Amino acid sequence: MTKLNHIGVVTNHPKRLLDFYTGALAFTRSQEITLSKEIVRSIFNIRKEATMVKLVKDKTCLEVFWFKDYRLKPRAKDTLGYNHFGIEEEKRELLCQKLRRVFHIKVTKVKRGGHYNYFIRDPDKNIIEIKEAHI
Repeated sequence: MTKLNHIGVVTNHPKRLLDFYTGALAFTRSQEITLSKEIVRSIFNIRKEATMVKLVKDKTCLEVFWFKDYRLKPRAKDTLGYNHFGIEEEKRELLCQKLRRVFHIKVTKVKRGGHYNYFIRDPDKNIIEIKEAHI
């Protein structure tokens, strides 16, 4: 059986992104490591050191990377590849209300058939779908 192990996000603004995921979405920091130039070149084809912080919430793992002395260019809107990832919340409506009221995050509600899908963006404009967890 294959299952998704983690999602990696690369940023130029680590504090802002870490604050978002730990504050708004209640992830917890579980690990921080520095990756050597050699490892970073092998993974990202960038010849710089990088830092990776692992964030966890329930069984979801997110790895946030940033590079020492290196700025990434923003992705174009019409670029192929990663588009969004989804999380499940037992109390989706309460989370969405909190995101709007406390964190002033725009929550987009999209009707699809007989139900709604909810989407937000993190500070780097990555799209996150919020699904209702079925227990």
